[in-house]
Amino acid sequence: MIIEIKDFINKDPDILYKEIKSDLDKGMKIIVDFKFIPNITYDFLNSTIGKIIKEYNFDIIKNKINFINVDIEIREMLFKIVND
Repeated sequence: MIIEIKDFINKDPDILYKEIKSDLDKGMKIIVDFKFIPNITYDFLNSTIGKIIKEYNFDIIKNKINFINVDIEIREMLFKIVND
């Protein structure tokens, strides 16, 4: 399943969280695509990816979720979220 962040960026972060959670609960592997995202807030990422990590665990990120088209700023925010 490919989830394009651009489709969720102007929506409530909970919508993206529920989409990711639903796919994980179905046992799907997920690709989160940041293509065409020039910037995103830490709060948005923490309310989605951070919430998934807290609810499941870091192994979910390693084994079930891949991130593509991630620029350096977003990568640094994701790194911080994962390490917190």
